[in-house]
Amino acid sequence: MVLNTVKSLYGVDLGVSAAKKVVITDKDNKIDSLDITVVKAAGVDVSADLVKLAAVTATAAELNKLDGGAVTNAQLNELVGITETPIQVAEVNFTQTAANAVHTGTITLPAGATLINIIVTNVVLWDSGTSTVMKVGDATTDDGYFTAIDLKATDLLADESVAFGLTGGLEGADLDGGESAGDHVRRLYDASSRDIIGVITDTNAAGVAGRTRMTVIFALPTTAVAATVV
Repeated sequence: MVLNTVKSLYGVDLGVSAAKKVVITDKDNKIDSLDITVVKAAGVDVSADLVKLAAVTATAAELNKLDGGAVTNAQLNELVGITETPIQVAEVNFTQTAANAVHTGTITLPAGATLINIIVTNVVLWDSGTSTVMKVGDATTDDGYFTAIDLKATDLLADESVAFGLTGGLEGADLDGGESAGDHVRRLYDASSRDIIGVITDTNAAGVAGRTRMTVIFALPTTAVAATVV
């Protein structure tokens, strides 16, 4: 098809493309739009690649998170076939302040999660003038998991921890010792969302050395499998 030169030039708006009209850039060297069947770069057809890019919904900020990453193709391939949410870990760091203070750390478990463990680690002893005591629980029982942990020296020395089954005699009402027949852990599963709360009450005029970590491990299966009945 051969266009009539006069007709193709008549009525052209700068920067606006139209059927059977020549396209002339505007004063900013721009054109409103072009629908091109084949796009080539250095002689290579890249049309299909451009169509794939049009389907990308990630933002530039999200893509930039991959910048500098050391993830290999093999590691990415390990994610193929995963249908369940893996075990998750959340942690609160407690840092002693130079004042009589209550330090509170909260980790929210989503609805349907199963609590696997709570680990309290005394990284550095608290140098309170009088006392430093920690409890761990939730809204139902504020010291249901651990109660009256002395963070100055008596219960946990530097780098020592307590956890389910290794309570050091500091278990709350929802934990038994964990080593004898008949011992139990209560309320690990909850159909509703809940907070695991660690509270450190520090009677202290000047100490700032104390450092404690509360690590919460939990699982949130995507789909519960129904039992077989025969």
